[in-house]
Amino acid sequence: MDEKLETNFSIRYDDHNVYGEIISPRANFLYHHNDNLNSRLSMGKGFRAPTSFFEQDHGILDTSRIVREVNKVEESNNLTYALNYSSPKFVWQASYNYNLVKNMAMLDSGATDDDGNAITLFTSSTDDVTIQSLDFQASYKFAKDFALSLGLEKTDFDFAPGTLAFSRPELSLYSSIDYEKKLSDHMHLHTFARVTYIGEQDLAKFYDYANTPRYNLNGTKKMDKSPSYATFDAKISLELNDNWTIYSGVDNLTDYKQSDKESLLWLDETGSIDVTHIWGPNRGRYIYAGIKINF
Repeated sequence: MDEKLETNFSIRYDDHNVYGEIISPRANFLYHHNDNLNSRLSMGKGFRAPTSFFEQDHGILDTSRIVREVNKVEESNNLTYALNYSSPKFVWQASYNYNLVKNMAMLDSGATDDDGNAITLFTSSTDDVTIQSLDFQASYKFAKDFALSLGLEKTDFDFAPGTLAFSRPELSLYSSIDYEKKLSDHMHLHTFARVTYIGEQDLAKFYDYANTPRYNLNGTKKMDKSPSYATFDAKISLELNDNWTIYSGVDNLTDYKQSDKESLLWLDETGSIDVTHIWGPNRGRYIYAGIKINF
């Protein structure tokens, strides 16, 4: 096609000692519409062998043991299309992403064995998880040393409540500014600032309130939806020469924390406590400074 189309195909073969033979094919296509615009199409399948060691390590499961009932790998079938534009001053990309996950690994800490002992079942979900997203990113250079970037992501989650372990936002926006200045032959200044907006999250669905109601430590119900919020980060660095750089910055300048609105802790109907009610930042304002030395 007059050298406009590039293709790449691959296939991966795994022989797992627990799950047997696994074949993962992938295909990628790149089409050059012109010198500035191109399309990318990627599709393929991947896998993850579920493991439970991290749950045993963190030590919050109030059960006697973990009973492993997983007999299939998690399988991800994905497709991505991206349209890219690039010029010396203006760069943008719009993409659509589709991901179908089968056999999502799950932990059920509410089970008991034949003797009535509390156990955690490590199983696979019988329901598929589908995640679709639209993503847009753009960067424009107003001058040689100054650039502004914008981005947004809209995501749709289709899953059985309780399948995904933590809540996720459906809408994310960000804007950032980069400024670089050559102060001398050896000295360079670089500043960066970013504002990130996170939309509300459907906590009732992600945390399966219908089957596992969640309560605060004072007995009140957890919020059905999290509030939207924004964070601000900034950093400035001064490269003194090829070997020395000094820098300083701040993360979450506004000191927004989930704990100001709602605790990460939660109680179930029996009064058992857990620490997994997460939808926002758990660390407040963080100021740092340092020196970087290269030899």
